[in-house]
Amino acid sequence: MNYDDFNSWVDLNKICKVVKTINADSQFKGGASNFFKEKFLNLAIEEAQLPPRDKLKFVDKVDYDFESPFGKIESKSQKDLVFTQGGKTKQPTMRDRCCQFTLKNTNTKNDVGLNKTFDHLMLVQTSGVFMIGFVPYESLAPHIYKEPDKWVCRLPTNAIHIVHHENINGVNESNGFLDINDIFRLQIREIIG
Repeated sequence: MNYDDFNSWVDLNKICKVVKTINADSQFKGGASNFFKEKFLNLAIEEAQLPPRDKLKFVDKVDYDFESPFGKIESKSQKDLVFTQGGKTKQPTMRDRCCQFTLKNTNTKNDVGLNKTFDHLMLVQTSGVFMIGFVPYESLAPHIYKEPDKWVCRLPTNAIHIVHHENINGVNESNGFLDINDIFRLQIREIIG
């Protein structure tokens, strides 16, 4: 498995441009917007594919997001995941362990298992340093643990195969996404006539 092949499947500049735009857009700040941010980012990855555009299919299934020649890929994005912001020097540094991230939320009334359905995890850092990396499930599994309402993970960064990283500290592009509610309104108006 050569994760570096990912770089020949997508235009990383296009994905990075979407990340910078998301970072500059106020509707992607906090709360329920994380759900939409993840979906926008995954769609950007699919849309930024290079011809013949057949390597990554965004499927948004339960417990995995993409189908690919690697197998099923779960995607997780987060700010400051692997690299720090850089403090006063603005020189980002790699952490020894990535920030904790949630793999799966659970229903607290029932004990919900993790039920592995993906083969690889794609991690995307969206601030300070734009980074994409991959981890095979076998390397991920020993670092997964259960909290009362979710399954979480905190990996050593040397377990992540980083295929791309670039400093985007302080660089945001505002191309202006349509407001999510306006998009829903347009769709609803089409449905109800």
